[in-house]
Amino acid sequence: YLSNQGRWELRSGRDGSLYKSWNGSPGEQRGGAVCGVQGDVDGDGVFDFVSTSPPYNGNGLVQFWSGRTGQFIRSLWGPNGDLRWGRSVAPIGDYDGDGIVDVLVGAKGYVAVMSGRTGSIRHRIDSSNPDFGAMVAGLESNGDTRGDILVSENNVCFWKYDRDVVANPPGWTNYGRTCPGTNGNLPRIGMTGPMPRQSGTIRVSLSGARANSAAILKLGIGRSNLALDALGMSGCSSLVEIGIVNFVLPTSSTGSANFGPMSISTDPKFIGAKWTWQWIVLDQGGNSFGLTVSDGGEMTIGAKL
Repeated sequence: YLSNQGRWELRSGRDGSLYKSWNGSPGEQRGGAVCGVQGDVDGDGVFDFVSTSPPYNGNGLVQFWSGRTGQFIRSLWGPNGDLRWGRSVAPIGDYDGDGIVDVLVGAKGYVAVMSGRTGSIRHRIDSSNPDFGAMVAGLESNGDTRGDILVSENNVCFWKYDRDVVANPPGWTNYGRTCPGTNGNLPRIGMTGPMPRQSGTIRVSLSGARANSAAILKLGIGRSNLALDALGMSGCSSLVEIGIVNFVLPTSSTGSANFGPMSISTDPKFIGAKWTWQWIVLDQGGNSFGLTVSDGGEMTIGAKL
């Protein structure tokens, strides 16, 4: 790009139209690697992004950007003379358990977990091979809900590192389908903050809903898949089998809502319990019935750390 500034863009997955773009400074080569962090770093209810500039200023630079406004959030420079800091980047979820998603960053001969809350290094793995860290990925491979680390070396091999093993791990799984509302927007359910554990708290999010409207968060037990087409809610399904309680919240100007924090009991009998969640959104432009629904979320309560 012009003067080695670098550029990266956020485009619609529906039609490819441009939402936002970010241009670097001369020599920055912004956009060496880019990823969505799969979570809300700055607390505004919208998922955020990370971009890297591996050769910038002889150090390399990793930066967080707001998904709502496109504004800079925080950054971390690489060590002096490290021209490959940020050669690769990937989301890894909430690695350190502080309630904010983190990212995995590859460099020359090492990889590091960068805190989404502070921008500091939370964990580092070194190798004598300078190609180690060429590509990275965060994944959950063994059911303990702690992010595991996948690292590649060019033309050699890849390595997998398990964060740790946790007895009675918590969990969150999305299931079922959402249905379109106004302008084809699709309401989505998610969990933000720490995973559900005994004596902890939980937060459940809504995104992609009708803006400046109202939503009901349904909490229950068991999964269902009851089609609601007969009511005029085309493509919608009721996904909670037995409802227990409903929570009513407004949606923001961007169509998001956030429930919580809600406390989880200290009683050990709740460990392993599964709760199901679904949002119902008031959206008169979505269908003839005037309601749309999100996909479902099934939560498993884990033991206290």
